[in-house]
Amino acid sequence: MGKLTNLNPSKALTEVDLPGTMATEAEVTAAINAHLTAANPHTQYLRALTTTFTLDLPNLGPNRLDKRFYSLTGAKVGDPAILVPINTNLFTTAAWPFLFAAVVESVDTVACYFRNDNSTAIDLTAIQFRIVVILF
Repeated sequence: MGKLTNLNPSKALTEVDLPGTMATEAEVTAAINAHLTAANPHTQYLRALTTTFTLDLPNLGPNRLDKRFYSLTGAKVGDPAILVPINTNLFTTAAWPFLFAAVVESVDTVACYFRNDNSTAIDLTAIQFRIVVILF
C-alpha cells in the first residue's frame, strides 16, 4: 500500500515534501514561457510559407494566360499553394474576370498563373499578391 498523506497538514508543504518527479511552480512557469517564446512549438501541425510581391501585368488578351515563377524556399512539389490578391479592390482594378492560381512546380519554385476570363483584353494596374504554401 502507498504512503498515507495528510491532505490537511499542520504546516505548508515545501519542495522537500514533494515527490522528485513532480514539477515545481518555477519549473512549470519556465516551461510555459519557453513554449510561448518558441518559434514553432507545434511542428506536428500544418505550417505555411508566404511571400508577398507586387506585379503590374501586361495587357492580357481575352482568355489568355500569363505565367510567372517565384522562389519560395522550403516549398516542395505536392504542397498546396494559394495565390491571393491583397490590398486591392478587384472590381475597381478590373481584376474580377481574372483567375489567380499557384502551383509548386519544383523545389523552392512556385508558378503563378494569371488568366483573363473576359471576352476583351484587360490591362491591370499594379496589384500586390501573396503566395501561401502549406507544408506537409
